[in-house]
Amino acid sequence: IMRRNRLPEIISLIALILTISSCQSDKQIPSDPASIKTVKKLTDSHKKFITTFYPNAAEANQKIKLQRSMLINLKNDYRHVIVKNRKRDRLNDLAKEYRFGENFFTDTTSSASYSRKIDTLLYHVDYIPEKLVMAQAIIESGWGRSKFAREINNYFGIHCYTPGCGRAATGVENPRFWVKAFP
Repeated sequence: IMRRNRLPEIISLIALILTISSCQSDKQIPSDPASIKTVKKLTDSHKKFITTFYPNAAEANQKIKLQRSMLINLKNDYRHVIVKNRKRDRLNDLAKEYRFGENFFTDTTSSASYSRKIDTLLYHVDYIPEKLVMAQAIIESGWGRSKFAREINNYFGIHCYTPGCGRAATGVENPRFWVKAFP
């Protein structure tokens, strides 16, 4: 539900960006709430949210960067991947993770098709700056205080469409979508 006055959220978002920007480098992850310095005073709960959520975003991005690096390295290696069947399973595992199916790459994949498929994967296997992830999580989950953030680890309002994949919104009979649950 969209709230009328989003000014407090926008101010908090700006404070967050200033908070994370004040770190000495993008590699440094705030781990101690006392180390966070901002123009606008943040509550202890806001600082705690930053120090617990930010490392998860950074870790996810590191994984994605490694996946992208592998794709870039294999982009011009059609002969080894398809003809000699080296690392094809790794590529298919990645394609499956990004919902392209289990046999995205086969022994009959042509060189041109291989290149297009790698480009398609590269389009989808891309990281999002941690600051942007944090800002979105803050707005969508109310600094991690929303019911769905607390109970099913959904900080972004992500929906799913299969019964049992998450929770229906309160009071909705015969839902067409659910709020996705995450471990």
